[in-house]
Amino acid sequence: MRLTPHTRSFTAQSVRASPATASDGTDLAGRVLVVATDGSHESRAATAVASVLGRRHGATTVALRAFDYAKTGDRAEVIVAPWGRKYDVLDIARHLLTEELNRDIGEVSTWDVRAVAGRPAHAIAAEARALDAALVVMGLRRARIGFDPPPHATAMHVMRACRTPVLVTTGALAGAPKRIVVGVDFGLESLRVARAALAVLDDDGELVLTNVQGGARTGTGVRRQDGALLDERAAPSLERLRRALPAWARVTLEVVHAVDDVATSLLATAVRWRADCIAVGANRRTLDDGQHVGAVVGALVKAGMRSLLVVPSVHRVAATASPAHGN
Repeated sequence: MRLTPHTRSFTAQSVRASPATASDGTDLAGRVLVVATDGSHESRAATAVASVLGRRHGATTVALRAFDYAKTGDRAEVIVAPWGRKYDVLDIARHLLTEELNRDIGEVSTWDVRAVAGRPAHAIAAEARALDAALVVMGLRRARIGFDPPPHATAMHVMRACRTPVLVTTGALAGAPKRIVVGVDFGLESLRVARAALAVLDDDGELVLTNVQGGARTGTGVRRQDGALLDERAAPSLERLRRALPAWARVTLEVVHAVDDVATSLLATAVRWRADCIAVGANRRTLDDGQHVGAVVGALVKAGMRSLLVVPSVHRVAATASPAHGN
């Protein structure tokens, strides 16, 4: 990875007076937050993240586990417990999930704990649509050779099917992200991604709005202003984007000139800034891979190096919405 000089311009941080608000559906205050868990280390870390976000925003937290009958040998809908009573498999799954959450989180008495039938990705997306959820949180595992389907396949399918932002977390993240690298261009979709990132950001956290420009350059178009390197073409657009965010938000602007692909550049930026999350949009211009969430998103998910917030475009939201919560 080769990076040429980049933009760094800090804004003054003012007192944060209220939670993030947005008219584009990215606000979490008083909304429903769905956390999907399969009991893995990454999923259990995701429940900790959901706990923090739920408390911060006064959101209703729904913990979800999907039970795929197709993977069971007899597909029985009821089983007989050792003490002789018959219980529905989903009731037992919900009970076990509640016990797991009580052990890991210890504060789930107010949570809505559910077990649903179906293939995990489809069940999670359907439940999120039915609940009109503002955010789906789930674990992210790295791709590994010899696994079919790969460990990240469920996350990819959820991102494809959901019309709501999806936060996939590594086991290293156990609370609200403290620094998020936000991949932006200069359209309205970037503002939507930045607002969604701001909603999950820690109270004292920082957004790094990063524009990746292909092809390394050798100084042309780069000037020094107030001790920071600013790209003459990108800086005004980034500044307009920053001004569209709440005044209390702590934001850094950065332009990266890279010879590698966008995903690799964003990962390198996250490493350099010690960011614990990357936020990107899945818009129409990046719907170019088999998962229909974009080549950039797919590469970041497969890498599994950082937690990832994927925000669907307003076009995908409109296309999948229906009067009856969608299908």
